[in-house]
Amino acid sequence: GRADSDSGGDRPPPRCGVRALLLAAICAGVMTQTALRSVPNLVMNGESGMANEFNWDNAERGAILAAFGWGYTLTQIPGGAMSQVLGPRLTLFYCVVLGSLAGLGVPEGSRLSFIVPLALNFIIGMAQGPVFPVLNGMLAKWLRPDEMARGNALMGSAWNMGQVIQYLLSPLLLIFHSWPLTYYFYASLGLVWCFWWLRAAADSPEEHPRITSAELGYIRGAGNRRGSLQEKPQLQKDGGAGG
Repeated sequence: GRADSDSGGDRPPPRCGVRALLLAAICAGVMTQTALRSVPNLVMNGESGMANEFNWDNAERGAILAAFGWGYTLTQIPGGAMSQVLGPRLTLFYCVVLGSLAGLGVPEGSRLSFIVPLALNFIIGMAQGPVFPVLNGMLAKWLRPDEMARGNALMGSAWNMGQVIQYLLSPLLLIFHSWPLTYYFYASLGLVWCFWWLRAAADSPEEHPRITSAELGYIRGAGNRRGSLQEKPQLQKDGGAGG
């Protein structure tokens, strides 16, 4: 009963509606995941890096770094299918929890064998593979067609910003502590983000408990106009054939 009709489809949405909060949560989540995936590239080498501490050779270093890409590639399509079953909200939640827990395990696991960080980096890749397929499907439900380019641009910017922040902040963490702190820090950020995500997100606008009638009507209105534009050429074509 939040939206009585679609008559509000042309009204501008509230400046700080649930869509704005959802986009903020999406961008923050993308940033945390990008930062976590970038950590091995920074902390692997150097005198105080992972590889030097555990005497890994170049083949072992390369295998650990490549493991993320293998996991990431394997789960993009299955992640989209999983989103159809569980819904994008829970799918992304479970993926980020899994990747964050794997990140937390890397420092101690590395002391056992290089196989452990290799496997954990593979799991982080698997967990992050579904992120963009799930989010793109979610934006298609939450944004009007004329807003999709802006939404994807924001996600892309957040992706790059996550790397920038990680490369700026991680050296400070290395200076004041050691490389394990970078894993603990970014993995913990992911877990904190999960609680925000559960509150900010819903699989569709109609399912969000705090969306207003005006905002829901604004989203629906674009779909109604798009449908009418798609019908007009067909009507004209039918009319021409009948004449």
